[in-house]
This record gives sequence, structure tokens and C-alpha cells, in this order.
Amino acid sequence: MSNAKKRAATSPKAATSNANAEKPTGCRCAAQLQIPGFPPPPDPFRGPLVEWLEAHPGWWGCQFLCGTLGVDSRTLRLQSQTSGGRVIFSSALGGLAATVHAGAVEVESCVAEMIGRIRALSKRIHETRQRAGLGGKRS
Repeated sequence: MSNAKKRAATSPKAATSNANAEKPTGCRCAAQLQIPGFPPPPDPFRGPLVEWLEAHPGWWGCQFLCGTLGVDSRTLRLQSQTSGGRVIFSSALGGLAATVHAGAVEVESCVAEMIGRIRALSKRIHETRQRAGLGGKRS
């Protein structure tokens, strides 16, 4: 015969999680990202890229900009993409420039490259949908 005691079933009021509670509390893991005494991490969508490029005419390499501005390449790309058209890029020149300092040919070259990327991505979407058997609808 066992000496183990049977545990009573937990009541619905004694839930182990508050995930479905009417008034959920904040997640403790979110607070772990903040260390007292240190500023929060920078927002990748805001930063010095646009201001720096507008103050320094010309084409600048991404590695140089990352080192100068103290950001990684992903943050640099996000700042460029969310610049509201103030930053253009060139794969041929391998860098970024401020739109205000670029000529019409440079801007049109960037636009043509973006259109090419859109077409390539659209084709990939269509092929993926076909491969998955979801039809040939173009999005």
C-alpha cells in the first residue's frame, strides 16, 4: 500500500496562469529587456542616417556608414527604407546617398532597381502559390 496522498483537483479559481484573466498583468519578460541605469535600445526606424547623408553629399558605402553611425547593416537598411524617399541606393555604386543631392538619372536608376525587385518578388509569390496548389492568382 502506498503512503502517497491523492491531491485534490484544482479549482477553476486557482488557475496557474493569468493568460485568460479579465485583467491580465504585464509580462515580466518585457521588463527584462530594460536594465536600470542604461537607456533603452535605439529604435531601428529612427536614426541619424538621413541627417548625415543630407549633410554629406555624395555616395557612401554601407560599411563606412555602419562604422561612422555606429549601427549594423540591418538598422541602416531599415533607416533607409523608412526615410520617406529621402535616401536612395545603388547596387552598381554599392552605397547610399541623399535624394536632395542626387541627380535625376541617379534617382531614376534607383527607382528602376526597386521596380525590378518588385517584379522579381511578384514572380516568386506567384510560383510559391502555384507550388503549394493554391492556384495561379497574381497578387
